[in-house]
Amino acid sequence: MSKNFELLQQAEKEQELHRPPVSASSARSRDGLPRRLRLDGRTLEESVRLVQQLFVSPKEAAPRVVMFTAANEGAGCTTVCACAGEAMLTQLSGSICLVDGNTRHPSLHKLFGVDNHRGLTEALSASEPIRSYVQATSNPRISLLSTGARPGESFMNMAALTLRMDQLRREFDYVLVDSPPANMNAEALALCHVVDGVVLVLQSAVTHRAATRQTADAIEASGAKVLGAVLNQRTYPIPQKLYDRL
Repeated sequence: MSKNFELLQQAEKEQELHRPPVSASSARSRDGLPRRLRLDGRTLEESVRLVQQLFVSPKEAAPRVVMFTAANEGAGCTTVCACAGEAMLTQLSGSICLVDGNTRHPSLHKLFGVDNHRGLTEALSASEPIRSYVQATSNPRISLLSTGARPGESFMNMAALTLRMDQLRREFDYVLVDSPPANMNAEALALCHVVDGVVLVLQSAVTHRAATRQTADAIEASGAKVLGAVLNQRTYPIPQKLYDRL
């Protein structure tokens, strides 16, 4: 068993612990991010913990470019990626760029209420500065590079993809990439080559261990490192109002 998968198993076990979540009202922040993200206190709590583990107090050098992927569709990768960006606002200083690498189902632009007519896929076949493809959001510290309107086959141009990601590294302190499932998408595996590490988003009661291991193996085979895992869409046996009183 690889060290990466052992790390994944450890992270998965930690996420399985039933911890009382923060209340939705206390999790809201006046940061200008989409309201739907601020209302998800449980996901935000897990995102804060993830940010602390990856960026604030890592045992090794902290990663700067991190990809979020899953073992199955519908695991909530986009929401976790965006919530991680929100959590970074309170835990770290510096600029953040969210990158939508899911050309089949782009959705980050919808969360932030911006257009998707010009983005990463256009940048991969042009020579304009990467900043000309990045859009501002309502929070000045967070920018967004949407997928754009061109087909995702341009992701297979590894020279262009590497160049553009290197430019994002120079322009921003942190880059978070939303990706389709890595075990069933060539674009996701291409992105694995240009990030510092990968976070697996596991869907509670849906993602199977075999699919998780297959995804972790695919990531590892691409040369990327599994940094950890987030168990998303958990349910709690105790009503939220009782947790709020504890």
